Formats: sequence, C-alpha cells, structure tokens
Amino acid sequence: MPGLMRWRGGGQCGPGGWMPELITALRQAALFGVVFAEGDATAPRWHGEALVAAVPKRLAEFAAGRNAARRAMAQLGLPPAAVPMQADRSPLWPTTVTGSISHCAGACIAAMAHARDYAGLDLEPVQPLTADLWPLVLTTPELARLPQDQPGLMALQVFCAKEATYKAQYAVTGQLFDFQTLEVEVQGQNFVARFQHAVGRFGLGLALAGCCGRRRAFRRRWSGLPEPCRSAETNFRALPKGCGNLSQVGDLGGFADE
Repeated sequence: MPGLMRWRGGGQCGPGGWMPELITALRQAALFGVVFAEGDATAPRWHGEALVAAVPKRLAEFAAGRNAARRAMAQLGLPPAAVPMQADRSPLWPTTVTGSISHCAGACIAAMAHARDYAGLDLEPVQPLTADLWPLVLTTPELARLPQDQPGLMALQVFCAKEATYKAQYAVTGQLFDFQTLEVEVQGQNFVARFQHAVGRFGLGLALAGCCGRRRAFRRRWSGLPEPCRSAETNFRALPKGCGNLSQVGDLGGFADE
C-alpha cells in the first residue's frame, strides 16, 4: 500500500483557494478531539526537518505539511514542535500527538489528535479508479458490491478509505500491508474498514469506522479549472466484530500521505 499514493497536483501547496471549504467540511464531520489545519508552502522548515536532495516542488510540499501540523498542534493547545521525517519517510510525531498529512492538487492538510486516539487522512482527486486497479485494491466482496452506475467512483471511495485506515494504524503498529488486508463496507459517505487478519493490536475482524467526504473545488489561478478532491478521514473508534451501525461513531472527514 505505501508507495501507491502519489502527489497528483500541479499547483502550489498553500493557504487560500478552496482549502478553507475543505477544512470547514472536515471540522464539521470530525469527532471531538480531532483537528485539521491547512499548510503554507512558504513557511520555513524547523531544525531537524531535513529533506535531502529534494526538488523545489517537493520541498514546498514538505514545508506546507509541517506548517499544517504545527497549526494543528496549536489547535490542540500544545506547543508547536518540529516534525522530522523518519527513515521510512513517515512523520516523527511528538509523543503527545498522532497525526496524518495529506496533499492533493494544491491542498495540504494535517489531521491531528492526542496520542491516545487515532488519526488518518487521505485526499484524492475525484477521478474514477481505473478498472485495471480494481483487482489490486478491492477484495472479492468489494468487487461484487460495486454499483453499475459509476463503479470507478465507488472504487475510489474504497481506495481512499483503505488508505486512511492504513495510515491511522501505521502510526501505532509501524506495519506495512496490502489492500487485501482490509475490507471496506460503504453506506453513503460512511464506511467501516474491517481487518481480514491481525495487524499488531488490530485483531482479526476488528472494525474501524470513518467517513468519505466530497467537496467541490473552486477555480484556481494556476490552472483555471476546478479540480474536486475526495477526502477520507478516520479518527477511529473500534467497533465490535460484525457491527455495521455507523451511527455509533458519527461522521468523520479526511487523512494523510507523507
């Protein structure tokens, strides 16, 4: 699963544009204790936030992500801190928090919660997932549940939910796994992601719930075209095995890719 996420944007990662609309939507959907912040690519990196041999575009993405993370820390009432990159390229969070950073076509957003919780975020352009990727991303039951109308968009929603779930658990377990490790059931904008085998503390059949949201993007100066993004945020509460009542966990918003 790691490595499949790609920076798909062609614009600058910074505040303004349509990001405030997405941030507002995430905040309205998130559970208590999860915060979101947008990043500014012009913000300076802090000591320890080294990125060796990176092109300017990647440096801007990196700076925006760290800036967003510090803004989110402030929302939690915590002092801002450096967020170095670990050997596996994941953020090294302060011990008091857990978080996720995601980029999507000019957007850079951090989701953060206290370390006792989980937080994961994935932002994707709203473009149908191509059919050649379905067998890789989807389990056999997920394939069977694809609707006849716009199956690629449902496949994208499942992909986004799995990426968000993966990122939330990775901060806890540090374990890699493929898309077949999770099976996602979607009900409207809500989803439940169920582990098909044990991964660290996440046992066989454990279900985590979240929400996929979709927001219209405004026209941006650098492209002149609207480009919507889908967000899948998971600030998870575990559900009992077999439980599919999404109302127990409420609506959520989006997750990270760095």
